[in-house]
Amino acid sequence: MRNLFQVNVEEGRHLWAMVYLLHAYFGRDGREEAEALLSRHSGDPDNPRILTTFNEPISECCRSSCSPSFTDRDGKFQLKSLAESSFDPLARTCKFMLTEEAHHMFVGDTGHRACRAGARSK
Repeated sequence: MRNLFQVNVEEGRHLWAMVYLLHAYFGRDGREEAEALLSRHSGDPDNPRILTTFNEPISECCRSSCSPSFTDRDGKFQLKSLAESSFDPLARTCKFMLTEEAHHMFVGDTGHRACRAGARSK
């Protein structure tokens, strides 16, 4: 549970890092985009999170492993691409996030193994 909590905290930090970049480097358009990102809420049918996986309810512990395992695996490839950006603040931010994504995938994979082991022992 501690690891899942840490993953959620770090995902929030990733959002705030992108919001900072938009505010700091992209003027009014960046501020408007940042506000749009921050106004989205999981489960809100009128203003849902952009990534659909964050809008799905999690009803059991094993499902909570899916997000860090699969979503962050996809995020890793996106961040790797952005880490090659010629826009240095973005590249540095993404390189830092990649270290956290590796931990997120580990947390998800560990959760999947525990769920499979629990299912086999029943």
